Amino acid sequence: MNTETTYRSPDTYRVLVVLVNSRRDWEIVQTQGWYRIPVNRAPRQVGADLLAFYFSKVFADMAWSVRYVAPVLRFELARRRELLPDEADHPRADDWYYRVVLGPLEPLPRPIPSRRLRRLVFLPTTLGRLLSAEEINDLWIREPLEERVWRALKGAGLRPEASFEVRDAGTRYRIAIAIPCAQGGVGVGLAERAPVPPGWTYVSAASAGGDIASVVARVLAEVQRRGGAWA
Repeated sequence: MNTETTYRSPDTYRVLVVLVNSRRDWEIVQTQGWYRIPVNRAPRQVGADLLAFYFSKVFADMAWSVRYVAPVLRFELARRRELLPDEADHPRADDWYYRVVLGPLEPLPRPIPSRRLRRLVFLPTTLGRLLSAEEINDLWIREPLEERVWRALKGAGLRPEASFEVRDAGTRYRIAIAIPCAQGGVGVGLAERAPVPPGWTYVSAASAGGDIASVVARVLAEVQRRGGAWA
């Protein structure tokens, strides 16, 4: 990559991973050099030094992966009808959008795939993580203890999911670190207690007093009890 990292650590560059959900939107990025973010659905951390692009299923061989990055030149505010004048009668024509003006697109050294074909809309990360990630879950920015647990679980041969969503009987559960299993799953987090779906076990990393090995041992035991990790 030609991103200017000579005088700054890659970890100081803020990256926002965004979803490309239509070929028209990707053509706009490629030919006109901008991407739109609806103000009413924008992430709390919308400011970024770069945008990275995650492709949905409509892109066939590029689907469910991050493949390109572009520097952010500036943010502008505009209504949808101004951005897409050929859709002036759209139901959201008067909604406000951030028009993110971009510099040249660059391919990443290697694609960053999603193992479970996850739909992501906005994911803040850093250039350092973007360049070192093996898969989507490596992009999440975690608290130091959570990061240590994450690395230890991967080192133990597990394939955890970050910020994993499970829906059960109309209730939505968001699990910081999740290991889906053949029967339910195991959730790991920093809180002493956290709600998990029926059939799941929660393991608190904080209650172990920093003993990462004991956290991993308990997770492994629970995974085995639940029929093994879901590949």
